[in-house]
Order: sequence, then C-alpha cells, then structure tokens
Amino acid sequence: MLLNPQPLEDSGDVPVSLINTVKRSLKPAVIVNATVHLQLINDPYIQQQQPKSILCSPILHQGKLLGILYLENNLTTGAFTSDRVELLNLLCAQAAISLENARLYQNSQNYTQQLTQSLAKLQANETRFQNLANNIPGMVYQFRLAADGSTSTPYVSSGCFDLYGLAPESVMTGTDSLYAMNHPDDQPAIAQAITDSAQNLTPFEHEWRIILPSGTVKWIQSAARPEPQADGAILWDGVVIDISDVYEELHLRKQAEASLAKEREFLNAIIHNITDGIVVCDASGKLTLFNNATRELHGLPVESLLAEEWAEHFDLYQPDGQTPLSITEIPLFRALQGEIVENAEMVIAPKHGSKRILLASGQAIFDPLGNKVGAVVVMRDISERKLAELALQQKSLDLEQALTDLQNAQLQMVQSEKMSALGNLVAGVAHEMNNPLGFIAASLKQAKPTFADIIEHLKLYQENLPNKTDEIKDHAEEIDLDYSLEDLPKMIDSMTMACDRLKNISTSLRTFSRADQDYKVPFNIHQGIDSTILILKHRLKSNEKRPAIEVITEYRILPQVECFPGQLNQVGLAE
Repeated sequence: MLLNPQPLEDSGDVPVSLINTVKRSLKPAVIVNATVHLQLINDPYIQQQQPKSILCSPILHQGKLLGILYLENNLTTGAFTSDRVELLNLLCAQAAISLENARLYQNSQNYTQQLTQSLAKLQANETRFQNLANNIPGMVYQFRLAADGSTSTPYVSSGCFDLYGLAPESVMTGTDSLYAMNHPDDQPAIAQAITDSAQNLTPFEHEWRIILPSGTVKWIQSAARPEPQADGAILWDGVVIDISDVYEELHLRKQAEASLAKEREFLNAIIHNITDGIVVCDASGKLTLFNNATRELHGLPVESLLAEEWAEHFDLYQPDGQTPLSITEIPLFRALQGEIVENAEMVIAPKHGSKRILLASGQAIFDPLGNKVGAVVVMRDISERKLAELALQQKSLDLEQALTDLQNAQLQMVQSEKMSALGNLVAGVAHEMNNPLGFIAASLKQAKPTFADIIEHLKLYQENLPNKTDEIKDHAEEIDLDYSLEDLPKMIDSMTMACDRLKNISTSLRTFSRADQDYKVPFNIHQGIDSTILILKHRLKSNEKRPAIEVITEYRILPQVECFPGQLNQVGLAE
C-alpha cells in the first residue's frame, strides 16, 4: 500500500500511530510480530485485522518525503527479512525517483500550457494592434535612427499603400524608401526637425510634401514621439495623414468627420470590449454610456431603467456585503457631486446573477469652459482577487501554525537531548562512585575485625593491670574510653550501611541511565521501577504543601520485556 505523506486520522484502515512515527522519523520500521508490539498493541487496526509482520518504509527523494510504503503479512511473523527489506528499500528509492519525475513532468506540462496560453494572448494582442493600426486614418509607422546615423523603418501599417502607393512589406524590408519620396525643397527642414526631436527627445511634428511615383504631389502631416533604445538608437512611434485637401473646407470637414467617426467607433470598440465596467452620466444624472462589462456586472442594461427601479433588479452593499449602500454612497453619484472617487469597494447582488465585489473609481466631467457636464465611473470585478487574498491569509495562518508546530518539535528534541545528556552524566557519576565506594567498603570490612582485636586487647590490659597510673586514668576519662570502645564497632557498622546505600544508589543510577543499543533487549521492569523510585525518593518527603508520600510496591511475577531500558527509565522519571 502506497500512502500519501499527509497527516492521517485514526480511521481503522491502517495503523496510524506507526505511519505517523515513520513520517516523523523518516526511518523504516520493521515489526516482527504486531500483535505483541507495545506501540501497536492498542491500535484499532491491529486489534481488528491481527496482522503478523509489518513493514513501513518512507519513500524519500533527496531527503524529502514523497510517500510511505506499507506492507503487512497476516500469516507469519518475521516475514520481512533483511534481504527483503533491502530489496524493498531499493524499490522505494526507484519509486521516489518515479514520483519526482512525474511531478516534474506535470510541472513541465503546466508550464507548456501557460506558454501556449501566453502565446495565444500575444497573438490576439498583435492581431488587435494590427486591426487598430490598419483602421486609423493615414499610416502608423516606426522610424529608427541608429547610433551610427543610419535609418530604417521597422514598421508601417497598411495605410502606407494608400498614402504613398507602396506596399508596406517593401518599405519594412528596405526595398523601397519613404524618405526618397520627400520633396527636395522640404528635405532640409525635415532633417532639422528629426535632429531637434532626437537631441531634445521632444515630439516630432511636421508638415511637408511628397512626390508619388505617378508624379502626384501630396501634403502630409506627421506626429511621433521618440523613445531612446538600449543600444543608443532612437525609435519614433508616429502617424502620418494626408492633408492635401486642407484648403478645401468641405473636403476637409468630411475628412474630419470620417476620422472622428472612425475614432468614435474605435473608442466604442475599446470601451465595449474591455473587461472593466464603464458608466457615464450627464449633468442631470441620466446614464449616457453603459458598456458591455457593466451590463454583465448588473445582469441587465441598467440604462433602460430609472434610478428608483434599480432596487427591483439588484442590491448594492458596503464592502461587508451586509450593509445596504444608500443613493448618496453610490460611486457615480459621489463623482457627480464633484468628489474624486478612488478605489471604492462595494458589493453588487443582481436578483438573477451571482454576487460580485467591485472596485470603483470615478470623477466629474467638465467641458473646456469649466462647466460640469457629467461624471464617469470605472468598475473592476475583484471577486477572484478577494478570494485569492482570503486564501493567502489562510495560507499565512497555516504557515504560522506549521512554524509553531516546528518550534514545539524543536523544543521536544532539545528536551530529549537534555534527558540523554543527563542520563550519560548520571551514568558517569555512578561509574566514578563505584571505585571509591568499593575501596571504602573493602577497607571497612577489613578494619572491623582489626578494631575488634584491638578492643579485645585493650580489655585484657584493663583486666590484667588493675593498678593503673594516674596519667592513664586521666587520659581514659578524658577520651571516655569505655564509650569509644562501645561506639567504635557501631560506627564501623554505620559506615558499612552507608556504603551499601551509596552502592544501591549507584546501581540504581546506572540502571536508570543505561545506554540503549540500537535493538531491544530483555529488561526487568521491576528493577527499572525500583531504581526510579530510589532516585525520586527525595521528592516523596513531606513539605509545607503535603505530607510524606509512601510508595508501596507489590509486584507480581512478570517475565522480562524486550524494550529500550534507557528510554523506559527516562519516561518514568519524566512522568
């Protein structure tokens, strides 16, 4: 069974505690007999399914956990031998590489898809630009002046043919030159205007004559803006129009009207095709423009409704989505009153549509004389952005929780290291105590009969020399000889008992802090409990908060248990 490394709940499908242990330690676990394993004996899955042998191994790639391999055998214990585990570890390594390759392949597929979408958008934008450029009266062009003084025409629109009678492709490839068609008398002024624009980076605006291949002379007008390039060149983006009929008022008016109509058509095309909603009203508040995006936001053509009928078709709310928006708080009304509205949020809820969050900006419109003629508001749907912000906030909270969990795990690791260091220190102290204690105990054992002989010898002197000198009597009385002879054996016995107690404490310390091997060993739990109680004996004494605690040990006969004794003793002390 291949498991996802995400945290598992205790559903009874797998031994969750074992899976999470492998997930945390990133080390394989081989269970010889799961039915008697201390960690798993109370696991619901183990109790229900009664598997014999279990192998749980992490699937790692460069130290990163990609999954967990879980195998079990319900027929026999010890099914997963070292050879089989080694083979399964090799398979896990290959699985990790395969999983990582699959992830990388998926990422490359996503990246390819993004590139394809970006290319499609780029092509659409280029097509739109070409359409715009080809529909603008006259000719859109780019003129490039290189750092060495050479010139070229990187781009001309299709209007080049109507204006100059030349194919745009031949001009852009350099086969034909537009500048060779300039009237010779106007050439110096054209060159000077280009030089001034290049030196000062000011707009190029000039009128001059051109001579077509047919001999026809036209007056043209050009306007362009220069842009410095990284290689030192200067690139002008501009437009050229035919003004040959400028002196013919009627023709000029028609040309202007046609140009204005195209521009209006172009502007309307832009307004109705952009994704932002645009609303324009006149000075009385009557809606005069309502683009397609705004109709979609409101769910209907609002320009056909009176303002007092809006509430029948949609509701407007404050950013909280609960507080209704009054008429005076509507961005268009605020802009009409002269307020400059910037990024005002509101919620729109159409009766027959989905609720959306809008970001509106607008201001009043004034004519050249300063009279207010209306107001305009631009609205953008930010519902998805709001959802993304909420998701980002949730992700930040999740990251904070993960950081807290990591810090707690680090504290637990530090505590574990402290306990391990304490165990080593205690073991060292107990070991160092053994030699002097052994020497003292052996010396006392040898000294006791010696002192007994000396005391017996002194008693013989006292019995056989009844006529003691005054000096001996005074000294015996001064040192209280009888008491010393009686108390000295008791002192020797007390020191022997103290040595025995210190030896028991040393043995308990070494039992408590014994270094674990990398495998479980048989251990007498009673011995571990006794050593822990002895070490904690000072904490059982009475104090100002409680009386003394009496520990009564009534052990039953238990067999030795396979475990890690050092860890078991440390847990007992921690508890």
